[in-house]
Amino acid sequence: RFVLPKSVYKHALKKSDYRINFALNCGSTSNPEYVQIFTAENLDNELNIAASDYLAVAKVSSNGKTLTLPKICQWYSADFGRKHTDVARLCARHLVEQDRMRISANLSAIHTRYLGFDFKCRPLKLRLG
Repeated sequence: RFVLPKSVYKHALKKSDYRINFALNCGSTSNPEYVQIFTAENLDNELNIAASDYLAVAKVSSNGKTLTLPKICQWYSADFGRKHTDVARLCARHLVEQDRMRISANLSAIHTRYLGFDFKCRPLKLRLG
C-alpha cells in the first residue's frame, strides 16, 4: 500500500474509505449521470449519496443469495476489505431496505456477481448536496 507524506499533501486521506470509488465518475454510461459536488461541511453525507447513486443499479436476487454490483466494486474490491463478503456488507449499507434485509440474512453464503462496464461517454450533470 502506498502512503503519501502528510507534510507534502495536507489533503491526503488519513484513513482509506471505500466510498471514494463511488465519488469518481469518468462520464461513461456505466456511471451515474450525476457528478456529486463535495463540501468539507457535508462530506460524509455526500459520499453516502454518491455511493447510493452508484449502487442504484445493484440487484439482489429474490432469495437474497446473489448480489450483482457495478464493475468498479470488483476492480477496487481491496478497498472494501479482504473477503468478498466485505464488499457485499459495505455495499448493502447503500441499498434499499428490502435488499439490505435480504443480504444480511444470507451474508455468509452470498454469491457476488458484477455488471459489465460500458466505456461509452455521456454528458454529466452536477449535483450539490
